[in-house]
Amino acid sequence: MRKKQEKIYNLKQMAAALQFLQENGLTDYDALAERTAEVVDRAHALAGELRGVEERLASTTKLMGAVVDYAKTRPVFDGYKAARCSKKYLAEHEEAPAFYRAAINDILDGAKLHRLRAIRPNYSTPASGTSW
Repeated sequence: MRKKQEKIYNLKQMAAALQFLQENGLTDYDALAERTAEVVDRAHALAGELRGVEERLASTTKLMGAVVDYAKTRPVFDGYKAARCSKKYLAEHEEAPAFYRAAINDILDGAKLHRLRAIRPNYSTPASGTSW
């Protein structure tokens, strides 16, 4: 009984494939090969675009993290400056200035620190010019 069900399933799959080929005018092997090449090229192009979007997304995620670290540690750093770079104040808040400096120097490489609201739209929408 199981073999009969498998044969019926396979026949249905072949019928669906044949119907697709006939509906799209791909009954000729050369036309099928040409259309396949077009689709493969399009898939490769989209994969390249996707890699670019993923790189920009990773960069934006890193930038958002830097903005959050900066915002969290800014009051502590301002207090440190107000205390005229007191070693006692620095000892009480050891980690905050390190996070602050990392957000400014290491991650951003001296670039301007953006507001999180300005970054978020880039994070949530795909790159312009993509045809998904």
